[in-house]
Amino acid sequence: MRCTAIRGAKPQQNSAKCSSPWRTRRCPTFSRNILDRAVKASDAADQSVAADELREAFQHSGLSRAEFAHRMGTSQSRLSTYLSGKVTPSSVVLMRARRLGRPLAATELA
Repeated sequence: MRCTAIRGAKPQQNSAKCSSPWRTRRCPTFSRNILDRAVKASDAADQSVAADELREAFQHSGLSRAEFAHRMGTSQSRLSTYLSGKVTPSSVVLMRARRLGRPLAATELA
């Protein structure tokens, strides 16, 4: 049985899987699955980049985990989830981490 989208009829609303044995690009379920996988891969890559950036800022800061988390305005446990890549931090959290991780300029020390 071929996918209803191939025959020109409207696809079934509650159909979880395409009934077509020939999964083609014209099949809405096939296209949705490809898009879902691409989004998941992109999200995983973003989480990894954010975790790497936070780890680098943490190492450059020279602070303890507790002090780094406190200065970022978060808890140690939340910082741990950010550093492990389980949770993607907000842009505000990343900006705070960048500020803590960069060396102070001579004008900031005076």
